[in-house]
Amino acid sequence: MDVMSLIRKGALHEPLGDEERQAVLRFADDHAAELARLREELESSAVERDRARDELAAIKRRKRVGEIAGETGFLDPGYLDYLMQQRGAAVDDPGACREVLDELRTTSPRLFRIDLNPGGGSIPAPSGGSEASGWDGDLAKLLRQAPEIND
Repeated sequence: MDVMSLIRKGALHEPLGDEERQAVLRFADDHAAELARLREELESSAVERDRARDELAAIKRRKRVGEIAGETGFLDPGYLDYLMQQRGAAVDDPGACREVLDELRTTSPRLFRIDLNPGGGSIPAPSGGSEASGWDGDLAKLLRQAPEIND
């Protein structure tokens, strides 16, 4: 008896005769171990697929959060991801991201990079260099020009 013809009959919902039923039961008994192994492989493959899908989603999320952090000057992308998850903000929603970042700028500005000009607040050097200060590198000349101190 051909197994494929029995499968076709079953798929078409055609009734099976006694001999055909017996053949199907023998086939099931003979291949029960293999069917169980295949079921386990299928279940483990499904778990692995789900794990890979979740990992891919997490990688995409971390990448997007990193981009957002770079664009806005946020110093710690991992912490930004944590804060956005706590607030339930979707990283693909610009409005939700802007809302979270605006709130963080006001409540925790230390988490953002601040652009400063180098040397801000210091006294600038004379623009003329050594000529503006009167020093041309000649110590003897400088001492001759120094005022005398009379006691």
